[in-house]
Amino acid sequence: MNEKMKTLMAEIEPKLLAFCQDIVRIKSYTGKEEEVILRIEREMVSLGYDKVVIDANGSVIGIIGTGDTRIYFDGHTDTVVAKPEEWSFDPWAGDIVDGYLRGRGSTDMKSSAAASVYGAYLARELGLTEGKTVYVSCSVMEEDYEGTAVQNEFSELNFKPDYAVICEPTRLRIGNGHHGRALFEVTAKGKSIHASRHQLGDNALNKALKVAERVEKFGKTLLEADGAKGAIASTKLVTDAPSINSIPGLAVLTIDRRITPESTEETLADEMNLLCDGIPDVTWKIVDTMGESWTGKDVVLRNMINAWQTDPSHHLIETAKAAVQELGVAPEVYRRNGCTNGWVTGGAEHIPTIIFGAGDEANCHVINETCPVSQIPIACQFYAALIGML
Repeated sequence: MNEKMKTLMAEIEPKLLAFCQDIVRIKSYTGKEEEVILRIEREMVSLGYDKVVIDANGSVIGIIGTGDTRIYFDGHTDTVVAKPEEWSFDPWAGDIVDGYLRGRGSTDMKSSAAASVYGAYLARELGLTEGKTVYVSCSVMEEDYEGTAVQNEFSELNFKPDYAVICEPTRLRIGNGHHGRALFEVTAKGKSIHASRHQLGDNALNKALKVAERVEKFGKTLLEADGAKGAIASTKLVTDAPSINSIPGLAVLTIDRRITPESTEETLADEMNLLCDGIPDVTWKIVDTMGESWTGKDVVLRNMINAWQTDPSHHLIETAKAAVQELGVAPEVYRRNGCTNGWVTGGAEHIPTIIFGAGDEANCHVINETCPVSQIPIACQFYAALIGML
């Protein structure tokens, strides 16, 4: 790190950490992010971003520069639910204790979102944004509708970046991809009747259970491949039985399929057809998840989420390694397990993409969530350095 960056970071770091604390203290469940978005908008304006926009979905996007090289950072602002009675401290405390920022969203992923807001500002102050346009997205609704906010930003603001950084927690490692996810719903139809005369009915539950048995068997073969072919599991089963002594005429089984870049809709359709083959009156479909943003906009996620990978030899990866080394951190490239908004950038849009952020992926969605404070300014400096090097 050069002396000018050290000097600026000494000035910026207290403001960055105070901003992190502020936004952790704001409860922002999926679809209810208005307050935190408006707080981030104010921060971007105060930092002198060239343009700050809140789109129809309710995400806030700050823009610095007008150059030809377009670099996109995304950090989502929504969190999963926290039950205060389960925590040993206030989930929205936002305090710093023993070197850790505490609270829901501290790791997943408000610390890194805040670091990206300040990282672009730092890059500009260091003169690193010449010839660049930097987009900093603090997006909404990722937890249940990942990717939909990013898709809306690209469409509504009419841009496609040359590079993308998803600021999810990686423990300051460079993520070059992740598995995808497909969610299927299997519907089995039968004939409902009183359980005392079950032989005269047609038990839809038994049909769904046959599919579930096949899923379990198939899942074991995937496990033998040690994750190279993804994973599959049955996750939910509901019936329309009107009472506990009735045979259901309808049963719906939900199947979660974790997929690799080699998977396609066609290969997955072949799998589902085999899992349902020979069982009468059984059909399947891809699940659509529907919701509403804080702005009142309808949001639909089609649960066919691409797996993706940026080649380890790609210019973006090599540049990221150089940037992290400049900060005294050993470069480590790895493949992340959980899905992110990167399925749109790195998957659907084929934009060279990395994942990089403060905190540990294993600390997402947990009780007593915390983030190491020491990693937050490093993430900020990495984002600035990366901008300058691309």
